[in-house]
Amino acid sequence: MNPWSTTLLAHLVMAAYPIIGIVIGATVTSRHRAVLLTLLLGFLFLPSTSYEFGPLHWTRWTAPILTCFFSTLLFDARRFRNLRPQLSDLPMLMWCLSPGLSSLSNSLGAYDATKAVVYQTIVWGGIYLLGRLYFTNRASLLDLARYIVYGCLVYMPLCLFEFRFSPQLHQNLYGFHQHEFQQSIRSVGYRPMVFLQHGLMVSMWMGMGAFLCGVLTKAKQMPSILGVPPLLWTFALTGTFVIMQSYGAIALFVGAWVILWLTMGMRSRFALIALVLLPTMWAGLRTTGVVPTQPLVQAAAAVSPERAVSLGSRLGAEDDLIRHVQRRMVLGWSAWGRDRYIDDRAVVIDGLWVLTLSRNGLFGLMSLLLVWMVPCVSVLRRFRAEDWRQDPAVLVLGAFTIIVAISMVDNLLNAMLILPFLLLLGALPKALAEEEDAPRVAPAAEELPLRKSLPGKEAKRPRILGN
Repeated sequence: MNPWSTTLLAHLVMAAYPIIGIVIGATVTSRHRAVLLTLLLGFLFLPSTSYEFGPLHWTRWTAPILTCFFSTLLFDARRFRNLRPQLSDLPMLMWCLSPGLSSLSNSLGAYDATKAVVYQTIVWGGIYLLGRLYFTNRASLLDLARYIVYGCLVYMPLCLFEFRFSPQLHQNLYGFHQHEFQQSIRSVGYRPMVFLQHGLMVSMWMGMGAFLCGVLTKAKQMPSILGVPPLLWTFALTGTFVIMQSYGAIALFVGAWVILWLTMGMRSRFALIALVLLPTMWAGLRTTGVVPTQPLVQAAAAVSPERAVSLGSRLGAEDDLIRHVQRRMVLGWSAWGRDRYIDDRAVVIDGLWVLTLSRNGLFGLMSLLLVWMVPCVSVLRRFRAEDWRQDPAVLVLGAFTIIVAISMVDNLLNAMLILPFLLLLGALPKALAEEEDAPRVAPAAEELPLRKSLPGKEAKRPRILGN
């Protein structure tokens, strides 16, 4: 294929995406589904290119989000009038402002600070706001889970193709590899990248999609697709995910199911609470130097020498950056390489938490941790473990909480953000809150099959849905 034609195709796709989003907004009557389609198409298929227009970046991350807002302003502008600021929004506000404060503290100028804040606000604040606007009720939350699964099913044959023939789709369509090809070579076959940033991101996407498919199947909220029952699709997604051979993602996938089983089977949220607190504990202990790295590397070597080398290099880079940021601990070194050049030597940064600490200091790190924690804590405070067993929507909400917590843990070592999962940061704090406060009504039979009560005994009333 002609590389010039693929480069032209990448430019055309990026330029035409607002038109694609407007067409989706005009033809799809359900507004939250139009937002889902626009975000998923951009996240799954846009090229890894970037354009700058003053302080505005047009990338595969910002294009879907901005397109969603263009479409909302055209077709659903009244929705903004119902938006009210809340205390739970404060961490996201702090996180969006943190790069600007770091830039100003490093004397990089008002323009650089504005540019940094605009990008952070679009990528994080924009997707957070879309979650707040569209994904807080029962129908939208179930659709969000289903559409994530649909996106993974679309990616499944593409992943199988690249597992066999190596990551070539982005190269063939857009003219370049989005990451180093060497990292895709596995012991058997290749680790797919498809159109995402890295094979690790594809692995997490497919793994969490398989997890959601299983949860929806258990909740009887996943329809058959092409006549194939959802349980078989769960097995197919899981098998595709496993052959990618991303051991960290596999461990997190298993951990997600273990936590779900402990919560529902043991009727205890202790394991999920521990998972939510783990990133904050890790960041605090690593920053103070309490956690030794050598035992962790030795434990990884028992599983795979290759993984031990990778883990050792990551932890060594963290140690270098932690020492580097001690001179500017509050607001960090900002960008332009100041956050990663030590004695004229570039330190390779993988973990989102240490990248944030080095670039935005403790202020940025605390803001980021709160952005991830507040949605999880909101769900844990409102719903008991028993509610997960009684209400399918609460079960899906619990699965979303596990995914957010798993994403927090994954970003301790990888800076791999999955755009549809960021919707949950804005959705979870208010999810089902309106239904909880509304008068209790009987659910439709097709929505929630009720368990038959024993003769002579009154059926126990679910806490959320009522009789």
